[in-house]
Amino acid sequence: MRLLGLDVSEKRIGVAMTDPLGWTVQPITTLQRQRLELDLETIVTYVQDYGIRQIVVGLPLRGVEGIVGAQAEKVLAFCEALRGYCVGRGVPTAVLPWDESLTTREARALLKAQGTRRKRRKQAEDQLAAVLILQSYLAAEQEKLCGCSGD
Repeated sequence: MRLLGLDVSEKRIGVAMTDPLGWTVQPITTLQRQRLELDLETIVTYVQDYGIRQIVVGLPLRGVEGIVGAQAEKVLAFCEALRGYCVGRGVPTAVLPWDESLTTREARALLKAQGTRRKRRKQAEDQLAAVLILQSYLAAEQEKLCGCSGD
């Protein structure tokens, strides 16, 4: 089962996807935000083309306590719009917000360490953040299945 990972920001949406078995994650693209309906239509096209059954959307919670701030509220509204868009198109896909704590910072640091040029880094940053979000989700699911912790 393929999963789609999204890193949603004001200007861009980073997109990543698992392989058909749901084991590995690859960056797909960075979408430049347009109107909400066009953004949703583009995402649903990926869902339909690749048989995606679950979309994991990075939720930017604040602090150790996981406080839902203004940006997280916007992402939750995006999730609701995406759910509604999927239902309206008859696309059986779950939309799951997932704590993305520090994934953008981590992505930026990784790209900087690799020597990625600043201009290219912005686009790659969003894709890599989507990869990290989806990898985090998969790791947590694996932990649940095996009853082990990542320690």
